Amino acid sequence: MLLDEIGVKVTGAVASLTRATNCFEGDMPDDPANCVAIMEYSGPAPDHDLGTGVIRLENATFQVVVRNQTFATGRALVQSIHEVLVGIENESLSGTRYQTVMSLNSTPTTFPRDADNRWRWSMNYQAAKDPS
Repeated sequence: MLLDEIGVKVTGAVASLTRATNCFEGDMPDDPANCVAIMEYSGPAPDHDLGTGVIRLENATFQVVVRNQTFATGRALVQSIHEVLVGIENESLSGTRYQTVMSLNSTPTTFPRDADNRWRWSMNYQAAKDPS
């Protein structure tokens, strides 16, 4: 599934991230203070093989949210993750072929600090991938 596949890719490429420790799939817990969440959301319909009804390509969309107590550290992390994701081109992630991952933003969106004064950023992506 998308969240597992992207989570494995990101944590394998960004040394400071570990799945279920400071990189979460589907939700962002209150702790730890510095962490990443990868979340799916609704996107374009899948591409079907003409006349068969069989899905040949999913157009999956997801968001990456970074939270950090230090602006420079968090901003650098969101940039590192972004470079990993947009570098995916005709690659197998956990056995699923990804044609490409495209950024839907030109730069990260910075949100107001949360109630605990932590910085937050988000980036949105669309993945053209085989069904999984």
